[in-house]
Amino acid sequence: MRTRRAVISSATRPSLIVLPLGKSPVGTLTLLFRGSRRPPLPSQRVVETVCVGIGRAIKNGRAVGTKRPGRRTGRDIGARQPIAEILPRETQELLTLESIAKALAHPQDRTEMLARAIEAVVAVTHADGGIVRLVDEERQLLTVEASIGVATVHSIPLQNNPFVHQVKPGEVFQHRIGDGPFGPEVRAALLSAGFLSVIGVPIFIKNRFAGVLTLFYQRETPPSVSPSLLEAVALQLGIALENAELFARLQAQEAEAREMGRSLSAANLQLQDSYLRLRQAHEQLLQSEKLSAMGQLISGVAHELNNPLSVVMGYAQLLLGDSKDEALRAKAEAILSQAERAAKIVRNLLTFARKSRGDRRLLNVNEILDRTIELRAYHLKVDNVEVIREIDERLSPTQGDPQQLQQVLLNLINNAHYAMTTTRGRGRLSLRTFRTRDRFGRPAIGIEVADDGPGISPEILPHVFNPFFTTKPVGEGTGLGLAICHGIIEEHGGEITCTSVPGAGASFRVTLPIFVTTEERSEGDTQKAWPSPGHRILVIDDEQAVREVLREALANYGHVAHTTSSGREALRWIETLSYDLVICDMKMPDMDGKTFYAEAQARWPHLAERIVFCTGDVVNPKTQSFLQELGCRYVTKPFKVEELLSLLNPRPRRPGPG
Repeated sequence: MRTRRAVISSATRPSLIVLPLGKSPVGTLTLLFRGSRRPPLPSQRVVETVCVGIGRAIKNGRAVGTKRPGRRTGRDIGARQPIAEILPRETQELLTLESIAKALAHPQDRTEMLARAIEAVVAVTHADGGIVRLVDEERQLLTVEASIGVATVHSIPLQNNPFVHQVKPGEVFQHRIGDGPFGPEVRAALLSAGFLSVIGVPIFIKNRFAGVLTLFYQRETPPSVSPSLLEAVALQLGIALENAELFARLQAQEAEAREMGRSLSAANLQLQDSYLRLRQAHEQLLQSEKLSAMGQLISGVAHELNNPLSVVMGYAQLLLGDSKDEALRAKAEAILSQAERAAKIVRNLLTFARKSRGDRRLLNVNEILDRTIELRAYHLKVDNVEVIREIDERLSPTQGDPQQLQQVLLNLINNAHYAMTTTRGRGRLSLRTFRTRDRFGRPAIGIEVADDGPGISPEILPHVFNPFFTTKPVGEGTGLGLAICHGIIEEHGGEITCTSVPGAGASFRVTLPIFVTTEERSEGDTQKAWPSPGHRILVIDDEQAVREVLREALANYGHVAHTTSSGREALRWIETLSYDLVICDMKMPDMDGKTFYAEAQARWPHLAERIVFCTGDVVNPKTQSFLQELGCRYVTKPFKVEELLSLLNPRPRRPGPG
C-alpha cells in the first residue's frame, strides 16, 4: 500500500472507512458502519494526525521488540509501549503546536503573543512555571518578556555568560537548580519558590541568538518531554519574533510615512500660502509699477496741457480786462470758466498721482470732496449713479495731507460705485460733510459716503478694514484699499467706521479732528494789499505763448516785463538790471530752474528770495523735494495773473547789479 492519505469510502451494505497507519504506512485501520446510511466523515487533519500517531507507536514497538522470534501482535506492542499512551501524547503535542502557531499568528502585541504561547507549552509539558527571556541589546541583558507560575524573575547579564556564547540552535538543556549554571541570586530565588529542576531551549532568529524558553519543575527529575516539540516551539517563537520585529519596523515605517505625509501636507499648505502671498505681492508690485508709470505719464501730459491752458486763461483774463462789450465779455468768461475747469481736472490728476510723504498743511475738506467728485463725475453719470451732495459750508479748515485724504474719498466712492452697478446697474450715492465731535469730545469734521447697494453681511463687516481681505473676484481687488484708508485716517488722528444693513446699502463715516495752528490762522486772515504799478519783472520760460501772455498781462497792471527763453541770457540781463521779481520755469532746454536758482543765489544772494517758480511739474518727486527743502515760492500752471502779482507784496528792496 503506497497511499499516504486516509481513504474514506462507503458501500451500500455495510459502510466502511480504510485508514493507512503512518506517513510510511505500516498497516491500515478499517472502520465499519452498520446500516445503509452514509458514514460520518471526520476531519481530514484529525484522521491523519491519529493515523500518524498509531503508525509511529507501531514503529516504536517494533524497535523495542522482543527476543521471541515470529510475528508481533498488537497485544505485544501494547505490552511494550501501549498505543493508548502514545497516541494521546502525540496528538496533544500536535495540537499544542497548532495552538502555539495560532497564538503566534498575531504579532501586534508581542507580550500577549508570548504569554499565550508559554501558557500552551507549560500545559503540554506539565511544567510548574515558565519564562521567556529575550535579548535586550541596548542594556546587554536577557529580560523577561512573559512568564507563568513564576513569581520572582530576574534579568540575566549577557556579558561573560557562557550559555549565551556556546548555545546552538535546537539544543535542549536540562539541569537541577542546585548544580545548574545559575548565579547565587537566581538560584536562591528559584529554590525559595520551590523549583528543583529546569528545562530550556534557546530561541534564534536567523542564526542570531534572541532569547531562551525556560520551563521550571518542582521535582528533581522533570517528566519526559519530546525534544522535537521544544525545538518546534523554539523555531515557531523565533519566526514569530522575527515577524514581530518586521511588524514593528513596518509600523514604524508607516508612522514615519504618515508623519512625512503630514509634513508634506503642511509644507504643501505653506507653499500654497507662500505662493498666494507671492502672487499678491507680485500683483501689488505690478499695480505699483502701473501707478508709477501712470504718474509719470500724467506728469508729462499735465506739463504739456498746463502751458496751453495758461495761455488760454491768460488771454481770457486780458479780454475781460480790456473789453467793454458785454457779449464779448460773456464769451471770455465762458472761455476762462472752461479753461479753469480743465485746469482743475489736471490738478486733480496730478494730486492723485503724486507720491506724497504726508505733507500736512491747511486744507478745506469741502474743496477736496468736490475735486474728488469731479474725477469720477463722468463715470458715475454714464453708469446711472445719482450723486446727492450735502455740504456744510461752515466747516472749519484743518490740517492734513490733501492728497492722502483725496485718496481715501476716491477709494470709498469707487467701492460704492462698484457695489451699486454690479448688483443693480444703477444707484444713489450720498456725499455729506458736517460738524461733529470725535471720540474724545473735541470739535471735528465729519464726512459720510453712503450708497443704496446690496450692503455688507454681518459676517464680513468686522473684516472690511483687514489687509488683503476682499469680496471682489480674483484680479479685480487686492484687499488693500480700505486697509490703506484706515491707516491714513488714523495717521490724521481721526477714525473711519462702517455701518450696513444687508439689502439697504452701506455707509462709511470719516471723522477728522480740527487742527489749525496760530500761524496758519493769522496767515489766512491777513489781507494783502494790491501791489502798486511800476515793478520790473523778468519772465523766463521756453514757451513763447506763455511769455507773451505774461508780458501783456503784467503790462496791463502797470508793470514792465522782460521775457527770455534762456536761463543763461537771464543771468546776463540780471548783471545789468535789477528786478523786483523773477518768474522762472522749472524745465528749460539750456539751463533748468534748479541750475538758474543756484547760479543766481551764488552771485546775488538777496535775489534768491525774489525768484518765483512757475511750473506744471510739481508731481515730480525731485521737483517737490527741491521746492520744499529750499522753501522756494512757486505757482502751478495754469494760474491767474493775480496769483503772481500777490507775490510782489511786500515790495522788496532793489539791490544793485553785482
